Amino acid sequence: MTTNILRFDPNGVNLMSDPDYLSDSQRTDGVVPGIAVSALHNKLFYQTSAMAAALGQALSDYGYTISDADYAGIVTAISNQIQQGKIRAVTSGPDTILAADRNNVVTYTSGSSIAVTLPQATATGDFGYAFSVTLINEGSGVVTVTPTTSTIDGAASLTLSANQSITIFSNNTNYFTARGRANPITRNVTASAAASCPFALGTGPATLVYGWSKVNTDNRNQFLQFSSDGGSNYLAANYRYSSTGRNDGGTGTGGSSTSAAGILLNSDTTMGSDTGEYMGLLGIIFPLGTTSTLKAGAVGVCITQTTAGVVIVNVWGGIYTGTAANMNYARLVDTAGGNVTSNLTIQDL
Repeated sequence: MTTNILRFDPNGVNLMSDPDYLSDSQRTDGVVPGIAVSALHNKLFYQTSAMAAALGQALSDYGYTISDADYAGIVTAISNQIQQGKIRAVTSGPDTILAADRNNVVTYTSGSSIAVTLPQATATGDFGYAFSVTLINEGSGVVTVTPTTSTIDGAASLTLSANQSITIFSNNTNYFTARGRANPITRNVTASAAASCPFALGTGPATLVYGWSKVNTDNRNQFLQFSSDGGSNYLAANYRYSSTGRNDGGTGTGGSSTSAAGILLNSDTTMGSDTGEYMGLLGIIFPLGTTSTLKAGAVGVCITQTTAGVVIVNVWGGIYTGTAANMNYARLVDTAGGNVTSNLTIQDL
């Protein structure tokens, strides 16, 4: 950026020496009526302008445009730099990143999803070069950060799951990030009877899911569905899957679909609420962002034993091919869209 705050007499012509300036009575006691001592006043303006110009240049180097015609802008620039290290705590949404958040920390502690607007990165103003902010999601709800016009790491938005943090930088046009998180982030999710089992996906390349689940109504399968709005709505169409399995008698089970309501996990339709029909589950989910041909995928394996004692091992995989993008939640449901009992561990990879 630029500054028009300049040094007075930068060549140091006709300046009072430092010892004379130190002892001069008009410096210590103030000027008196009469003829001004030019060397004394040159020294005064030389020193004060040096400090003012240095401050202006430093603020300019931090990305501000400094002008003596913009007193309020100078105050804002100085205040923003002085306020570094402050924490702004947000307990509910929506939220907008502020100019005062520059080089500071914003924490989110909500149990619900929070939408965060990041103003456009510009070459002038408060969100240019040297603007940075650290966001920390200390709550259980997903935090979705969406820049106005600009992109962030080349995408339209990004999400922070529980216990994830991110530092965002501007390059005058778009935003880029340095990401931080526990390695791995692990959380447990459960679902009781008559409920689905929703869980947030991480912002990394994949999410690992393992544990057990069972449907609570006879003759229903389990499906995996995705959400792109923080779990408010789940997509129940435009899935493709392939499921291949065997039971301990050597009989094959499985199936496939090119337009399903979810990704099929267990292919035996005789499963249900009987005691012992719990399904062990291990899967990896890939939220693929805005890829044109598919927006999310998952692969995994399930194992279960029916009440008749038949052991079934099922390998499955599938993708979502609809128009929704940037998946940030998933859930397990039965054929009717709920009604499962689950206990899963989620790790963000």
